[in-house]
Amino acid sequence: MCAAVIGPLTQPHAIIAGLPIDGQLRIVGRSTVLSARAGLELGRQLRPAQPGHPWPEEISETSLNRFSKDKGPVHLTLVEALVVEVAADVA
Repeated sequence: MCAAVIGPLTQPHAIIAGLPIDGQLRIVGRSTVLSARAGLELGRQLRPAQPGHPWPEEISETSLNRFSKDKGPVHLTLVEALVVEVAADVA
């Protein structure tokens, strides 16, 4: 599920993915940078989050990438959860 994005709601730069684990929606990863076209297409499907969204609006970079040397905060644009299809390369 996509429950947040990085960047503006209308043209996000990346998807923040979540899964329900033990009854809570948990952050499990992020996409690579979206192309401009993919960002626009996704933006048309997104809706702002309603009050009570379970995620914070800011997280540390290491929450998304434990190997990142950047320790700065990442601002999330919270959205209503949307089912997304993910293709992953495990290499």
